[in-house]
This record gives sequence, C-alpha cells and structure tokens, in this order.
Amino acid sequence: MNFLERGSWSVVTTVRAPEYQVNEFLEHYVGLGADKIYLFFDDKEFSSYDHARFAGKVVSFVCDDNYWETVFLAPPLDDRLGRPAAVERRQGVNALYAREIMYSQWLLHVDIDEFIYVKKDVSEVLASYPNTVFSVLLRTLEAVYDEVKLPGQETQTVYFKKSVQQPELLKQIYSNELLSCATNGLWGTVIGKSFIRKAPEIKSMSVHWPTPVDTSLTKNVPTYFMDLLHFEGQSYELFKEKVRLRIYKNVAKHMPYTYKVRLAICKREYEEYGEEGLLSVYKSFYVMEPDTLKKALELGIVVKLDWSLGRASEHKILINNPIFDLGARLSNWGGTLIKSTHGSYLAYDSNDQSIKSAAAHDLVNRKNLHPVEVEVVGKRARLFLRFDSYILRVYAKDGLLVAERSDKENWLNVLYKDECVYFELDGKYISVAPNKTVTADKVRPLKWESMTLKEVYPQIS
Repeated sequence: MNFLERGSWSVVTTVRAPEYQVNEFLEHYVGLGADKIYLFFDDKEFSSYDHARFAGKVVSFVCDDNYWETVFLAPPLDDRLGRPAAVERRQGVNALYAREIMYSQWLLHVDIDEFIYVKKDVSEVLASYPNTVFSVLLRTLEAVYDEVKLPGQETQTVYFKKSVQQPELLKQIYSNELLSCATNGLWGTVIGKSFIRKAPEIKSMSVHWPTPVDTSLTKNVPTYFMDLLHFEGQSYELFKEKVRLRIYKNVAKHMPYTYKVRLAICKREYEEYGEEGLLSVYKSFYVMEPDTLKKALELGIVVKLDWSLGRASEHKILINNPIFDLGARLSNWGGTLIKSTHGSYLAYDSNDQSIKSAAAHDLVNRKNLHPVEVEVVGKRARLFLRFDSYILRVYAKDGLLVAERSDKENWLNVLYKDECVYFELDGKYISVAPNKTVTADKVRPLKWESMTLKEVYPQIS
C-alpha cells in the first residue's frame, strides 16, 4: 500500500467482547477493503481473535496498566494521566493513537456493534471528496429483531429503524414510557459516526464528531452511499451483561439523558422481577412482533435492507435521505433523484408551481427548479421535495403530479423491471414524454414510464 493512497481507509475500535463477535467485526471490515483494523482491547480477559485468519490486517493492543503508562500522548488529549475512568475518553485516546500510526488517508472509529452498510466501494466514495472535506458522516440505522437473539445471532436481521422526527408515527409503535428514553425512536445515538482524514490537526476529540483546528475545512459532510448499522440491542445475554455493568459499575460516564432513563427502567424491572423483568425490557426495546413489524414497515419507521457481512449491497435505494430531514444536505442538489428515460429529472418549478422534468444543468443553474426526491420502502415509495425551508409532498391527482404542503400520506407503488422502476397508483403510471411533460395517467408501464433512481452527491460549498 502506498502512503496515504487516495481513498484508503482503516478502522479503529475499543472493545470488550467475546472472540466470535470480534471475528465477525473483522470479517466485515476486511471484506469491505479496510487497510487495517486497529483493535484496542479494553479488558485483557477479552483480548482474543482469529490471528491466522486475519493475519496482516489487524494491529492490536491490550490496554493494561503498562499500555496506559506508555501510550503516545496524542493531542488534544495530552493532559491525560494513566487510564481514563470514562470509556468514552479511552476511545478518544485510542482513536487518536491509531490515527497517528496508520498509513491510510481516512479513519473510521466505530464500536464493536456497528457495521457500515455500503452501496459502493468505500475507497471510491472517500476518494471523491476534495481535500477541503475533513470528515464524512454516516447516519445511524438501528437493528430491529423479529425474535429474541442468542449469542452469535446478533447481526442476523434485515430490519432497521430510521431516525424519525414525527412522534405521532412513533406512538403507533411504542408506549410513552419507552419514547421518553428514545431520541427520534432510536435507543442508541442518532449522531452517527464519521470517517476523518489523517492529516488535519484536531481541535477537539469526539468519537462521533471530531473538530479540526482549521475552521475552513468542511466537517460531517453527508454521504448517500454508506450508512451505519447499529446492533445496539445485541443478544439478550450480551444486553444483560452490558446493562448490569452500566447500572452497578458506572463504566460509561458521558451517557445522554435518554440512556440514563432507559437504564433506570432496566434497573427497576430487574430488581423487581429479576431475569424475567430484564428479558421483558429487552423484548420491548428490540423485538417486534409480526403485526408491529409490519406496521413499522408501512409507516416507514423500519426499513428492510439487503445486506451481509463484508459485502457491498446491490440494493441501490438509499436510506440516507429520509423525508422531513431538512438538515441532511449541504445544498438542494443531492439525494436520490428520479431520472426519466429521456435523461431528464423530475423537478418542481416554483414559478408555475408544477411538476415537470428538467435537464441536470437546469437544475443546477435555475433557482426556480427543485429536484423531486424519492424515498423507497420495499415496494412502495413517496416523492417529496425541499422548497423554501419546508417539505412539499408530491401526489398523483387527476392524471398529474402536484406538490403540496400536507400531512396526508402519498405512497405510490413501485414496480421493478431490469434496471428500471415504475411508479403506479390505482392502475395509473407516472410518465415523462419527450417534451418533458410529466403525467400520472398511463395504464401500461412502457418505455416513457420507465425511470431510474439516480444517486447524486450534495454540492460541497
């Protein structure tokens, strides 16, 4: 490997986990093309992995007393003396140390229960960012189970929750008490994790969002080719061990308020009902019964992903542009757009308040044109756009597409054929004519009704 090869990347984690879980973590990131995985074992009793299988890919440290007395004092945490009491601070020191000694251009700090979901080669994605970008943000999707998981089954699910900002939707799935200890319906962090560059000096260290000294650098630029899958619940046995440590030994010092509320619920149920109470809490947080799961999928709270360890997904529907997430982009020109068979894109013309199609250069240069975006959940989709700091939903009405401010759902059916998609409602298909007129009145999915979903990066400015 060349020094600082463009787009090259490594991974670092501070870990206390059984060997099978560490091996699964390594399998995933080695399979996706990481140069090195830096393992910092936080407990010498949990410091095993398959050395032969991952030879040449792993750099490991046992973080014992000797390590903490001799580890490189990486700024900006160079005032540290001995082993930090908070695991978050130990993670920060270890991530900075790995960054100092690595030969990759980018570093991703994740926990052992976090796996990236990628739709494109990671190096290719990272290489596309200019040197003015300091960090690339991956947004969180949180694992949902359809049954209680046993050790070794932690990653065996295809269901994941998104960050949802509409409490009226979440209340159809969870009780008020559970929502009191969630943020946007997620039990873990909604912040996500970032790839950070090796070279720029860091002003403040955070395992989520480090800040560079150079304020001209752009941080936390969103990517639409990668998400962060968080298996926060784990198997029940691992969940039980983690909860006990955090309740009775206070190993995590900087937990958000919602997590403290959740621990209080766990403690109450465990001390009153024992194992049965804690198992009930685990189920209420992480396991959805069939009817609940079906409803969560229909509401768009949960998505189903085609993913597996160490493999880029061929499922090209992006999850990282959820509807109503106004802060998800740096500009209007980015996201999952709808491209017609004529090469034009669905767009909203704010001058005449109509949906039409437009060439890419017009979308970039004409301020009255706003790209229509799409969110796909299985075989359904909804169209929307961002205009004047709010969301317009796109509806099929009277043979046309119209954009309105409304809370009424606007789901369309999606038909997949070869590399194309077709959008349909009540037997009528969306169509784009050669003159760029957009209608929703065709009764058969022919050539002009065929669309492709185009993934477009936001402009970086």
